[in-house]
Amino acid sequence: MRTSDPLSPDPLRVPVDGDRSSGYRHVYYRGRDLQGRDIWAGKVKIGRHVYPVPDSRHRHPRDSAKAVARWYFERYGAAWAVHLNRSHKRPWAVRYSGRLGGWCARIWIEGAPVEVPAVRFKRHRCRWRAGSLGVWDSREDAVRAARRWLWWLLGFWQDEFAFRCEEAALVPVMGGR
Repeated sequence: MRTSDPLSPDPLRVPVDGDRSSGYRHVYYRGRDLQGRDIWAGKVKIGRHVYPVPDSRHRHPRDSAKAVARWYFERYGAAWAVHLNRSHKRPWAVRYSGRLGGWCARIWIEGAPVEVPAVRFKRHRCRWRAGSLGVWDSREDAVRAARRWLWWLLGFWQDEFAFRCEEAALVPVMGGR
């Protein structure tokens, strides 16, 4: 019985491209130290900002990738590799339904699609009927409702939890066999 290490940097692997490519996602060449050895460091993007990963400056890219894997593990738990495959598309989409005669909206929370219900915002309160599907007259109204529903559900946490995943076949499965 084999178990996989949840802190293994293998999900970060990418093809090596050029002399200064580390071969890992989020690991970048940072220059040389005083002895002339290469230094690699990890950086991650949260929202619109890029942040350095603490304790990720190392002489070997694999050690920096381990620090990045540790950062992801501490932030997202054992399923951290799923978060690597987040799409950078907007976490909402609208479509016209001829059957319903209007625009419907969908949001993605942790990669899973959720239909936006028929909601009413009145006096800063959100009201909806369980199992209802929202239908709007215009595309703009549907987008506004999806964004407002997402804000009502997650608030400032939408950068963390509202995302689409890439193809399901590309999402790595963590755990042993």
